[in-house]
Amino acid sequence: MRSPLAIHVREDFPDADLVDSLLVFNIRRNRYRLIVYLVFARRRLHIKALLRHKEYDMEQRHLRQADLLPVFGSRSVASEVLNGKREPSKAHIRKLAQFFHVSAELFL
Repeated sequence: MRSPLAIHVREDFPDADLVDSLLVFNIRRNRYRLIVYLVFARRRLHIKALLRHKEYDMEQRHLRQADLLPVFGSRSVASEVLNGKREPSKAHIRKLAQFFHVSAELFL
């Protein structure tokens, strides 16, 4: 059952998603995810995490960096891309789209 506070928050922030008992806000055009939990009795939000979108996706899917070796080819390239030190190549984007069964446009 959704809490009344979650429903109220969604009225003001329609892009917020309710995931289990957490609210997930998209920040800076989906670049970051702010994850909070609600304390209904006190009408408060408590921050659980602020993650980059890539980190959030990996956490939700219970993935580790090593799971993406078929996409990136090496641990060092995977680490650099996932930590924002390197942009993914077009080949990486195609492989990521296939790996996650989504459109390549999500990674552009």
